[in-house]
Amino acid sequence: MQKASDSAPALASFSLDALPVINHFLEPLDLSTVLEAYLPPPHPRRRVPPVQAIGLLLRNLLLSREPSTESVPGPPALSLLSWDFPQKEAAC
Repeated sequence: MQKASDSAPALASFSLDALPVINHFLEPLDLSTVLEAYLPPPHPRRRVPPVQAIGLLLRNLLLSREPSTESVPGPPALSLLSWDFPQKEAAC
């Protein structure tokens, strides 16, 4: 005789992120072909070809909920606006 808990089906849950939606819109653009035309060819010493690296970066930027500078621990990001650049006078 089986117990009720033995015959109960197992509940499986999955998390579906936005990546399939992003890929759905990027596939018709044929982004890899466009990037291959403008980026340098893969170098044998690099682990990831430039086309794949740019594709990964683009997907990460589209998926992130916050700027990538805030998600990486480390020193605070420098702002170019806070630097004191000398002002050039306009020539008349």
